[in-house]
Amino acid sequence: MGIHKRGKYWYAQFQVEGKTYLQSTKTTNKNQAQAFERKLRNEVYSREYLGDKDPVSLYDALDAFIRTKEDTKNLRCLKSNIKTVKTYFDEGEMFHSVGTPEIERFVQKRKDEGRKSMTIHHSLHVLRGAWKHAKKLGYRTIDIEWPVLRKDPGRKMYLSKEQEERLLDELHPDKIFGDGCSQSPEFWTGKKREVRQANYDFTIALLDLGCRYSEAATLEKDKIDLNNRTIELYRSKVENHSILYMTDRLYEVFKRRLSSDNGSKFIFTNSKGGPRNHSTKGIRNAMERAGLEGFRIHDLRHSLASKLVQNGMSLQEVSEILGHSNISMTMRYAHLESTETAKKARDVLNRLNQAPPKLRAV
Repeated sequence: MGIHKRGKYWYAQFQVEGKTYLQSTKTTNKNQAQAFERKLRNEVYSREYLGDKDPVSLYDALDAFIRTKEDTKNLRCLKSNIKTVKTYFDEGEMFHSVGTPEIERFVQKRKDEGRKSMTIHHSLHVLRGAWKHAKKLGYRTIDIEWPVLRKDPGRKMYLSKEQEERLLDELHPDKIFGDGCSQSPEFWTGKKREVRQANYDFTIALLDLGCRYSEAATLEKDKIDLNNRTIELYRSKVENHSILYMTDRLYEVFKRRLSSDNGSKFIFTNSKGGPRNHSTKGIRNAMERAGLEGFRIHDLRHSLASKLVQNGMSLQEVSEILGHSNISMTMRYAHLESTETAKKARDVLNRLNQAPPKLRAV
């Protein structure tokens, strides 16, 4: 068989074990076509007789991996990380040519760009997932010694009582800020009042439930029991349910929102009645006005955890309130528990030291 011409290009064609292989050489040069045919024939013989595996490109391996994650909750995040990874590797690069040195150079480049360890970890997660999936499918891969990244120091951003009061004051629906007559409540539209009230109520929910943004945004009305003052909260990240009790102020928020039926099944909604979008501008602006520099909305969750630990709740109890899949996630607050333990030890010693000495008969 060898090579033969079809239109403009030469094609390589041969048989191995009764199976016909036909592939365009993508060249009009006969000598180059013959070299291509020999190389292709050798590769096929290696796979058939020497046990060599089919190669796969890095891009194709990443795409195959993401197709296995279509039903996962973090699909969008995985796709974003794969898109990032692809910018650091050539499109035609074969996966079996990516080894430990290439991975280490990738990690170092990300570090040089100022990326945090967790950000780099997410990129390595999709690379390693694609590598494992390619091996499972029988593609050619090489062993990789995956780097272990040292975690960045955790962000210890918690609101003090005074900071929380400042934030809620800035978020209050009747708060007037800025210049111009448009800032006067008499000029506010019904929509503006509704948005400001929703931001205020939503922040109360995040503060007192310690839930993730998405958990509060998708909270349904039928999961709220005003009589027993309980909430059934679905934790989508860990796929479990929590029964939480309302604080007094959260009860007032839900009571008011439930009394105004907007036809939606959600407590917090978007303009079309669906669950609240990831709309954070109003809350972030209020944080800035309150002087909470560098504070993020997710830190409201950390604030609840810190308050509970500092007021006597154990890490195990706080883990249940936050809906952590295991207590290791809650250990970031261990230093607060240690602080409170040290204070208790101090108070015990002070009481003992101040006690009058007992007289002993001699």
